[in-house]
Amino acid sequence: MAVVRRVHRVPRAQRLLALTLTRRVMLLAGADLVCWAVGMTVASVLRLDFEVDQVIRWGQVAVVPLAAACLLPTGLLFGLYTGRWRYGSSRRWRRWPGPPR
Repeated sequence: MAVVRRVHRVPRAQRLLALTLTRRVMLLAGADLVCWAVGMTVASVLRLDFEVDQVIRWGQVAVVPLAAACLLPTGLLFGLYTGRWRYGSSRRWRRWPGPPR
């Protein structure tokens, strides 16, 4: 006679909430957000022909939380921070044969 175990399934929303609190997710999302903030600042400076005085600093600061509000749910939804995808280097892309024909 086989022993049957009942598997307790955790709802998806609860799993995502637990996932957002892990250290790895916070580290990856934080690094991503820092890169976005630096990139937006550099883009603004380049757009204004290196006139740093013309960059509206409070505007830059106001856009960072907006980017974070979009970045975290999108990264979790598409598996960027959950470990669904592996990180690779440019060497891997050079060796990639391309799509199947």
